[in-house]
Amino acid sequence: MKAKDFFIMIKQLENQIESKQYMAQTYRTLAEGVRSPVYSDMPNSPNRQLEPMAAALMKAVEIEEEIKSLEYELTQKKADVIDLISKLEKDHQIVLIKRYFEKKSWGEIAASMYYTERWIYKMHGTALKKLDELFSRVQLSSC
Repeated sequence: MKAKDFFIMIKQLENQIESKQYMAQTYRTLAEGVRSPVYSDMPNSPNRQLEPMAAALMKAVEIEEEIKSLEYELTQKKADVIDLISKLEKDHQIVLIKRYFEKKSWGEIAASMYYTERWIYKMHGTALKKLDELFSRVQLSSC
């Protein structure tokens, strides 16, 4: 696995966690909603769900458990890659951490390091190549 693929996998996990958090929040909102009774002379369906609030709450709890396991997996992957990044030169470490963990733009990274964006691109490419070499030597436990 290449370093860039590993960063993409981390980003996908973050997106998955974010979407599941939204789903859990939606189910919790549904569970907390209070409905007024409907008075009608129409007959009720015998197959209707008797406890929609409880079902929504159970679904929210299930999703929150999934979120916990995904967050654990994400922290493991981040810890593994940070261990490898720490073996690179300081400037390469800074570029990779600012780009992939702090989500900084190229311009922000260049400004904070007092380099041009073009030099940051070059440094980023070199850092990824060196990280790829480390990836090929080390078998990550969470791949």
